[in-house]
Amino acid sequence: MCAYHIGIDGKPWGEEERAAWRSEVNQVKRSYQDEVVAKLDLLDKNVFEVAQYGSLDYIDGGSEKYKLFYVKSKDWDSEKPTILVTGGVHGYETSGVQGALLFLSTVAPETYSKEFNIVCCPCVSPWGYECIQRWNYNAEDPNRGFFPESSRAECAALMALVDKFGVDTFAVHIDLHETTDTDE
Repeated sequence: MCAYHIGIDGKPWGEEERAAWRSEVNQVKRSYQDEVVAKLDLLDKNVFEVAQYGSLDYIDGGSEKYKLFYVKSKDWDSEKPTILVTGGVHGYETSGVQGALLFLSTVAPETYSKEFNIVCCPCVSPWGYECIQRWNYNAEDPNRGFFPESSRAECAALMALVDKFGVDTFAVHIDLHETTDTDE
């Protein structure tokens, strides 16, 4: 295995290594606003509500730039089973984000919303999405942080959102991932 050019093999990264990594990867390559947030505005308002559930304020300017959004069934019925769909846990997994948005704009309104309550977070890691990175801004893998009081802001916000709904058990959770050749 080839050693990575930042850090020392076997030694956890500190702030110096994370800063060096960020200086290389903190380059916006696509727009979260244009490719995700703008599409949320196009969803059927008779079927879905879109709301903010957090923001990534640990990134300079992030509290405004990286707002976290969820979509939920407008006609919530506690008698229906609830499904949770998440995409973009890893920012470089484009099809998860776009797949979640496509689901919400095509089959979800007419087919699934009649039988299920739907909660969808189409882009869990918007900084990763814009910079096309697996890790978040702090060089942490968001997919390893879904537990209470996570150090990963993306995960902590999503866990708080899930708790807010008070659903004992989701009928299904679909977490959209993909295998890419862009992992560093």
